[in-house]
Amino acid sequence: MRSRKRTDEGYRNQRRPGGLRRSPPMHNDEMAAATTSAITSTVLAARMAAGIAPAVLDVRSGLEYRRGHVPGAVHAPFWLLPFRLPHLTALRQRPLVVYCGHGPRAWLARAVLRRHGYARVLLLAGHMRAWRRGGHEVVRTGR
Repeated sequence: MRSRKRTDEGYRNQRRPGGLRRSPPMHNDEMAAATTSAITSTVLAARMAAGIAPAVLDVRSGLEYRRGHVPGAVHAPFWLLPFRLPHLTALRQRPLVVYCGHGPRAWLARAVLRRHGYARVLLLAGHMRAWRRGGHEVVRTGR
């Protein structure tokens, strides 16, 4: 068997059976945007500017939230989300965008929300990192 060289992109550039090429790996931002249950930071910012934004839920810690969050985001740390659900019932019928720092907490929060009847739950593609990288407004509160 011949050895295969790795390219600069970090993936093997070889032909698979059937003549198909292996594609480069997707980054977390691209993977989240590729799903139907995600919204990009650019689209969310445009909808906010147009006044048709979905509800936004920040599931990071209190310190992370105070250091900067998406304008209009409701704060509910993911570990307290089951206890905060009664306060979020007004958001049940609206589209709801959930984000955290980079993904895992938002995925868990989305699962909890869906289990409790929140049908239209989207993730912010790339989460807070993508929001900041996109140059969108960040609101800071407290110390």
